[in-house]
Amino acid sequence: MPTPAEALWLEITDYDTASADWAGFPGFPGIVAFTPHGATHRQVFANATARDDLAALADGSIIVKENRTGTDGADLAAITVMKLDAGEWTYAAYAPDGTNMAFGSGANAPANCVEATMCHGNDTDTGGDEVFLNNDAVAAKALFDELNDANANDGAYTTWNTFGGGAAAYAATAHPNVDFKREFINPTAEGDEAALADGSILVKEERSMGTQTDGSDSTLDALTVMQRVDATADTWFWAKVTTDGKVKFAGQDASAACANGNCHGGASAGADKVFANGMND
Repeated sequence: MPTPAEALWLEITDYDTASADWAGFPGFPGIVAFTPHGATHRQVFANATARDDLAALADGSIIVKENRTGTDGADLAAITVMKLDAGEWTYAAYAPDGTNMAFGSGANAPANCVEATMCHGNDTDTGGDEVFLNNDAVAAKALFDELNDANANDGAYTTWNTFGGGAAAYAATAHPNVDFKREFINPTAEGDEAALADGSILVKEERSMGTQTDGSDSTLDALTVMQRVDATADTWFWAKVTTDGKVKFAGQDASAACANGNCHGGASAGADKVFANGMND
């Protein structure tokens, strides 16, 4: 019978393959510069359980981090793993060949992993869930709750106007896996649509087809949100949250696939990453 450390290794052996269970941690794609753990670069993967709701990671969530060195992180030095079970994280470290170098949870967690002032024990931004990569997701869930709160300063997002003024209309969209959309902007954005100020929030409903071709009975599946953080630097916060409040993606420009040249980064005219405000027609 395998030891617990061996069993966890067997559970993650296909983490870097294209499968339904494994993918890059949303918002943190590819190999990027990273210095902790004696590395120069990292690449992070998450199983389907973890990706189901990044803001409230469920038991069975597994996060795998490749710790890399060499030019552009070409060399795999070690693999570190976190798995959540009964509300407690197990931490493990392996050599690339699977040799276990550290393993444990709770009071028996490897040295420095969860001490109050070091490493994952120092993650106080999200209620101490010991995970740093989902901090933006927790912020996205709070924003989602505010957008649906009729008592919020700007009211629920469904009371807002759309670009150009007036009520948001159903419109067909070519966005993958989305049939219809409605777009809303908060009063800050409405103040100057051509020069969106800090605090501007843009909300797009993602909807699936109903029986009506105009989308009037389409089903609301998720909200995608853009919140302008810094107009001078053109920094945006991006998020996708399903109607039941599960965060599928969240991050600022540096970690957001939304901001790359294949998507909103391609909205070059006006250089504000927004297509719908007429600056990029």
